[in-house]
Formats: sequence, C-alpha cells, structure tokens
Amino acid sequence: MSDEEKKWNPYKKGQTLVFESSEGKLDSIHIKDVRSQFPDGLGVKEYYEVLNVVGLSEDPKWSKKVEEDILSIQAKTKKRDSRLKFCLSIKTAKFYYSGYYLFNDKLIRKTKKNFTTPYKEFKNITIIESPDNFFEVKNAIKFLYWNNEVGYVGFEKFDGVSWKLKEVLK
Repeated sequence: MSDEEKKWNPYKKGQTLVFESSEGKLDSIHIKDVRSQFPDGLGVKEYYEVLNVVGLSEDPKWSKKVEEDILSIQAKTKKRDSRLKFCLSIKTAKFYYSGYYLFNDKLIRKTKKNFTTPYKEFKNITIIESPDNFFEVKNAIKFLYWNNEVGYVGFEKFDGVSWKLKEVLK
C-alpha cells in the first residue's frame, strides 16, 4: 500500500471517538482493530492489500456491541485505481452507501472546507454526501465530514440532526 493510500487512515487500535449531537446527546465508537489483509493471497501474481478499520459500537435493536468496518482502503492494482469505502456506523447513525470511491473521484479531490465544532476547528475537510436517498431511514447519514489527520469529525443525518466530534480518547 502506498503512502498516499495510507494517509487516508488516521486511526489506531484502542482509540474511542466521542460525538455530541445538536440535541446534546453523546455517542461513541471504539477502534477495535486496524487490519491489513490480502484477499487474493500473497502467492497470487496480482495480489493487493486492503486496510480495514474495525469499530465497536452498540446496536440499538439488540442492545449489544457490534463489530463493523468503519473505513476500508483498497490499494491500487494494475487493473484498477485505489479505492476508499466510508462506512461509519454507530448506535445512532449509519452511512448506508455500500460502494467505493476512487482516489481520483471528484468527491475525494473536491475543494476542502473548514469545519468548526464547539471543541476545535478542523481544516481541510472533505464533505462526503450519500449518493443514495435514505431520507425515510431514521438513522441514515446524509453528509460525512472527513479530515485525513483525524478521520470522521462529524456527520449530518437526513432528519437534520448533526453530530460533531467531541474528543478522541486514546
């Protein structure tokens, strides 16, 4: 995996991301693992690396902890470009888009914005909009706010409730 691809992962095993909503509620996700895998196997001529960030959060339907990838990075191969998958999922919200974004995608290369929370101002934010319309899904995320140095710094749901990163516990 190239340095350009690796820079999209700011997370380390053991961190906990704490978010606060515009309604004053708290929610969090614990980084359980950061895994590199080779889906095709190391002996395959055209193998590629995939880096997955595994989050642990509470499932509100079952009141239990659930492990899910919250970020996936696929290294470039001779046949395709590098790809990113944003898949944030916590107790109160989920980004439902199941596709990947290419590194050369307009979405990834668009103009960077600033994003202010009550706790910190973040620069160079990429705004990722759900390409699907999940406005009827109660916990669906419409916009993700991403910073390469911190990761997810906020999100906004289709219902208008916004969440901002309060702190990262190490």
